[in-house]
Amino acid sequence: MSLLGFERLLHAFERAPDFVGRELTAWITTQGLHLTGEIQKRTPKKTGILQKSIIPHVEHLGRLGVSNTISSPLNHALPVETGSQPHDILPKNGKALHFMMRGIPVFAKKVHHPGSKGAFMFKKSFDANIAQIQEDFYSFVDHVIAKVASGAV
Repeated sequence: MSLLGFERLLHAFERAPDFVGRELTAWITTQGLHLTGEIQKRTPKKTGILQKSIIPHVEHLGRLGVSNTISSPLNHALPVETGSQPHDILPKNGKALHFMMRGIPVFAKKVHHPGSKGAFMFKKSFDANIAQIQEDFYSFVDHVIAKVASGAV
């Protein structure tokens, strides 16, 4: 996602690159933490493992490029987000699946999963927050430009 107002920030960067870089990193980190919290609130919670696995990762891309990726390393995060079609689950190693159902151990050669509707916790969070993020970015750019223009950096 690119935010409107970036060109103005680029001009400030040319005048005070270290200051603008630090401020941009701090801003995107704060926004990422807020959006991560929004996503986690919308994440279905059975054990909380998926919810806790959703984290932001800030990466610097060149002198002014900063990226904040919010994701989960868990394999089932995508099907929870987008849903899944009915499918069979087969054992990866060995001859049977083993799991607990209502406290009773169960062994099966295969299990049919009926599919699931997506929770769309990432999409819903992004959609619910994009206008505020854009507004905050405008304010952030104005703040940075005022600091650079005043010579306070």
